[in-house]
This record gives sequence, structure tokens and C-alpha cells, in this order.
Amino acid sequence: MAEAALQNPEVVYSLLDNPAEKIATAMDVANQIVVLASSTVSGHVTGQIIMVDGGMEGRLLNKPEDI
Repeated sequence: MAEAALQNPEVVYSLLDNPAEKIATAMDVANQIVVLASSTVSGHVTGQIIMVDGGMEGRLLNKPEDI
């Protein structure tokens, strides 16, 4: 599956623009859930939106050639 995805120029572009330089996996999201579910680790975290996006911040909305 990953080999096919890496043949897609859209996916390659997104990886080049991603500070984490990788595509998120289900485990990346699961790790954040475990941290937030732990009263020991995140006992004082309330009312937060945790973005598990590898630093993307919506930068794929406009490609360089579209600007």
C-alpha cells in the first residue's frame, strides 16, 4: 500500500512539506489517546484540541504552482 501511495505525486508533495517527514499511522493517533487518557501523564490537561498532524497546519491547501 505504501509503495503505491509513494508513486502518487500528491502524496510525495505532502511528505516534502510535512515537518515530520512521514505519513501518520493509526499508532500515532493511538499514542496521543493513551497520553490523554492517563491521569498520571496528563492530569492537568483540560479543554485542549490536540492536533496529530505532523506539523502540517493546512499547508497543502495551496501548492506552489497555484500561488
